[in-house]
Amino acid sequence: MKEYIKKYKKNLLQIIGLLGGFLIFRKYFFLYLTIFSTFLLIFLPKYSNIIIEYTDKIISFIGNFIKSFLLFLFFLLIIIPIAYFKKIFSKKSISNEDLLYINKNKTYCKSDFEKMW
Repeated sequence: MKEYIKKYKKNLLQIIGLLGGFLIFRKYFFLYLTIFSTFLLIFLPKYSNIIIEYTDKIISFIGNFIKSFLLFLFFLLIIIPIAYFKKIFSKKSISNEDLLYINKNKTYCKSDFEKMW
């Protein structure tokens, strides 16, 4: 029994997830999918594994798409307006004296690059 559970762990977890979807949303579509997946796992386990692999790929693709879309919305709706408000309402203007780098007029020769340390 333990070997069976180890071998078909993904299938069993997907069946439990579909059953949870039925219990939460009360949509019979999830129940039908649960029954279909269970019978497929019992009678045709090889095909059940193939279906699980493809559903995993589809779910992974959808998850990556949603993640990218949510990060885009976060950037568009939060980060960009904050940057614009900061730029509009900042009172201090930056002059050349306030910058953090120093301009040096120095010419470099070949010996400067041979022994740098």
